[in-house]
Amino acid sequence: MKPLKKVIIFTLTLLSFQMLSTTAFAGSLIYTGVDVGYATKGSSDNSTYGFHVGTNLIPLLGLEVGYRDFGSFGGTDYSSYYAAIMPRLSLGSFQVYLKGGVNMYDMSPSIGKSNDGTDLLYGAGANYFASDMISIGASYTKFGFEGDDVDTFALVVTLHLL
Repeated sequence: MKPLKKVIIFTLTLLSFQMLSTTAFAGSLIYTGVDVGYATKGSSDNSTYGFHVGTNLIPLLGLEVGYRDFGSFGGTDYSSYYAAIMPRLSLGSFQVYLKGGVNMYDMSPSIGKSNDGTDLLYGAGANYFASDMISIGASYTKFGFEGDDVDTFALVVTLHLL
């Protein structure tokens, strides 16, 4: 390999490590946000909303808790509280993440007894940092409800506090 190619490859490698190291520490310690979107269950869909609070204890891994209201499917109201682990990667102003955790749900029919339970959730999303404190993004999450899952697609606005 010619010396100039070696210098170019070495320089590009150093720049990419520098970019990853500075953006990996750009996450805030505490964040909170809201989201709106739609939820689908089988062939039915509804508008959905939620809010979340989280922390980035280490640069590439966060913890998040939240609430989501899925609306009503077949006369039954669906809602949940969740706790999730979120591995994430920041690339400049963009951030991509995965989400996996526990869904503590409530299914309340208009007539009859409420059904509570616990199941899993998983998803993925991406954010764009419009400023140091505000990010705007989109997410997909699948919430488990006793094998009768609800898929959500949402637009997310998050405020990064500390």
